[in-house]
Amino acid sequence: MITALKGMKDRYSDDVKKYDAIVDASKKVFGKYGFERIITPILEETELFRRGVGDETDVVSKEMYDFKDKGERDVTMRPEGTAGVVRAYLEAGFHKSSPIVKWFYNGPMYRYEAPQKGRMREFHQTGVEMFGVRSAYLDAEIISADSRQVYRRMDIGTGKDLSEYIVQGKQIPYHLIDIVEPGYKYNVYEYQRDFLTAYEAIRSRGKRVIVCGGTGLYLESVLRGYRLSTVPQNPTLRKTLASKSLAELTTLLKSYKALHNTTDVDTAQRAVRAIEIEEHYRQHPETERPFPTLSCLTLGLSIEREARRERITKRLKQRLSAGMIEEVQALLASGISPEDLIYYGLEYKYVTQHLQGKLSKEELFHFLEIAIHQFAKRQMTWFRGMERRGITIHWLPAPDHFLTAAETEQLLNQYK
Repeated sequence: MITALKGMKDRYSDDVKKYDAIVDASKKVFGKYGFERIITPILEETELFRRGVGDETDVVSKEMYDFKDKGERDVTMRPEGTAGVVRAYLEAGFHKSSPIVKWFYNGPMYRYEAPQKGRMREFHQTGVEMFGVRSAYLDAEIISADSRQVYRRMDIGTGKDLSEYIVQGKQIPYHLIDIVEPGYKYNVYEYQRDFLTAYEAIRSRGKRVIVCGGTGLYLESVLRGYRLSTVPQNPTLRKTLASKSLAELTTLLKSYKALHNTTDVDTAQRAVRAIEIEEHYRQHPETERPFPTLSCLTLGLSIEREARRERITKRLKQRLSAGMIEEVQALLASGISPEDLIYYGLEYKYVTQHLQGKLSKEELFHFLEIAIHQFAKRQMTWFRGMERRGITIHWLPAPDHFLTAAETEQLLNQYK
């Protein structure tokens, strides 16, 4: 008996009714906003997806249904909808004649991945594409590279400034902000994993990726492609390490050569996990998953020392006025321990000590201001080290205002 292929599914009765209801609802919504339907072929040239989605993504390198047809051409069953729509737009010459084109599509897509609940090899996708509008919110998504902005409810002290992610009244999608609870100690291994997930999702939608943040360790870990792998627990190793002190574990961890986040040695438990990861790499080098090589333009903002100091002081005053002390107070009241907040450093360390009665408000401002100045200096030292390690950073003078879309485009064109 011949059955449906693995990862494929027949749909009938209630399934078809549900499918039709979703399609009809999407047509009404998209039509309300002026989008017209476009139908593109299921089969396209393989090169289209290599260019549009990116050779470095799992979608292109591992998951596509690609083969040679009878004419010896490399063809692929579409894994997503954007690339075909863009091809149709260019092939039909709309970029020459129509100032704005708004299309929506729906239909089957194909990816050769492990079937699981809610994920089949044949799946149906609906989406929209707009052409001819030079707006950032239509073209790019942001991935944060800030080690503290991953924490929920830590907003003022980390400078999330989420209102700045709204351009021309539209929200620019952002990733890796507000993803874990305070008290948890997020690390560089987790950042790499979460970065790669966000990056591949954005690229699969045909969007540009903007990585923005000041945590040099996180930035360098993805720009230089440090290894990424899921490492299981090793009960035997953990047993041998159980009696060792934090100092002994730290010494042992230093014998490995991999890059480590400073959070790896703040407790014995985390030090054991870091050793476990490195030992796994040593024993199973074949399991290492190389991080994809990213083709990117790296920009940094350069600001004179005195101007930087003035901005730091001004920003600190603004954050205190905006309720930074109250923010920390609320975190403590929610059950986050003072030790955990002190661990996060800078604003959270000194405000917590103030609330504990160890610092007056004047001392809080004085010591925190000094600490932020010192941190900014260390930050620049790290970035200069990145340059010595082979990363080209184009330093731009820090503007005194938010750049307009035209100013931003003019700036980026200098580096094409």
